Amino acid sequence: MGAHGVMAINNLKGFLVAMATSFIFWGFNALSFYFLSLGSPGIELSLTEICGVMVVICFFIALPSVPGFWGLWEAAGVLALSFFGIAGDAAAGYSLFSHAFAIFPPIVAGWISCLLLGFRWKTFTNREPSQAG
Repeated sequence: MGAHGVMAINNLKGFLVAMATSFIFWGFNALSFYFLSLGSPGIELSLTEICGVMVVICFFIALPSVPGFWGLWEAAGVLALSFFGIAGDAAAGYSLFSHAFAIFPPIVAGWISCLLLGFRWKTFTNREPSQAG
């Protein structure tokens, strides 16, 4: 059941669509990191350098952690920015703000979607456990 998404890349067109979508997503993500850096005091890095910071953060948040990656994101951001000579206080501020900027809008959008779609928490809490097997 879960492998249906992978079946889309069995042909060249599906593979190219998946690759293009991935590059677009990561491009927008990199631009958001870069634009945030332009408004952050003490952070003067190129787009390429900010992409390096983003990659380090992505590797860190792949580690097991608390929901929302709190702590790992900030530690990774401070570490990655230190590679480029960014002071700890500026790096910590940028890391915290980039994390908040990345995580709170989707949470708010999810809440709004739940309200618009009529989501009811009781529907999920009163269900019987599914029987595997």
